[in-house]
Amino acid sequence: MVKARGLRESLAERRRQLDAFRQVPLSERRERLAEARAQALDLRSRRVLEFDSESDFDRDALDDWLLSAYFFDRYNYWAFVHTDDSTQAFEKALTADFQGAQALFVNSDRNFLQYESEALLALFFPDVTRRSKPLPGADALVSIDRARELIGFEPSVRSVI
Repeated sequence: MVKARGLRESLAERRRQLDAFRQVPLSERRERLAEARAQALDLRSRRVLEFDSESDFDRDALDDWLLSAYFFDRYNYWAFVHTDDSTQAFEKALTADFQGAQALFVNSDRNFLQYESEALLALFFPDVTRRSKPLPGADALVSIDRARELIGFEPSVRSVI
């Protein structure tokens, strides 16, 4: 329960930070996002997610919430899958009536921040203006439509907490 409470508080704090950031003038937002992008790309160029020891990873660099959001969250599109749903998808894939191999995205139909998806896109992917379908509310940025159609996948867990 302590971990869930901590995660719940952490996600609520991230939503507050995003709300406040959305109020910053556009020019300043763009500048801060450009700085976060440069730092994130620098960290990723050093392959910090593939490290042998803690000394290879500068956790203090990620104390800045915007850098952390850019470094982790933006690159996974705020997607998540619960183990129950992963298990469900695996079973349905094994028993589905089709032949051959199919690549499917299996994740929740909501983003893990439970934050307005269009706002996330506007902040972190401002150049992406075309949508294959509307993204109301906190809909996932990674579509599971193909998994729904092909194997009947339907996520049962809509929140990380």
